[in-house]
Amino acid sequence: MKSLNINWKTGVFTAVILTAAVFFLVRHFTTGEEAAIRRKLSALEDNISRSPGDGNITLSLKNQRLTPLFANPCRIKIPKYNVDMETTPREIAAQVFRLHSRASRVDLRFYDISITLTGEKKAEIIATVNVQGRAPEGGRFSETEEAFIEVVKEEDEWKFASFEQIEILER
Repeated sequence: MKSLNINWKTGVFTAVILTAAVFFLVRHFTTGEEAAIRRKLSALEDNISRSPGDGNITLSLKNQRLTPLFANPCRIKIPKYNVDMETTPREIAAQVFRLHSRASRVDLRFYDISITLTGEKKAEIIATVNVQGRAPEGGRFSETEEAFIEVVKEEDEWKFASFEQIEILER
């Protein structure tokens, strides 16, 4: 009877240790991948945003850093503006360049970020996106929308594969 208690205790102890190890490994993997995705969101914010003091060299460098952030192709769907298209990273960078040339200030921020890993090389993000800016003549713009963003892992780097505006029902 004594050896049965030892086996039972050993089995419980082993099960607890294995469960803890699996929990910490899954948590470490999830946290590490989520942190990498958050860094990509931060890089997107930094490279699309423009301060009034940003010169041509700074804007050119920001523009060059944009293209590696996107998968090719990247889908963009904004029902509010009837936009539903597949585009390339270079085309996205060209659009941002045009925005920078027309606005003296642009501020892009992601809030309330929720990241779900849907596979080893896929993740989904739901976030509030806020874009504010100022045109050279002083006019201001501000947009806040909910977005569904898909990211894929290519060559060990997370890349944005699609952006979709989530239409919110109004009362």
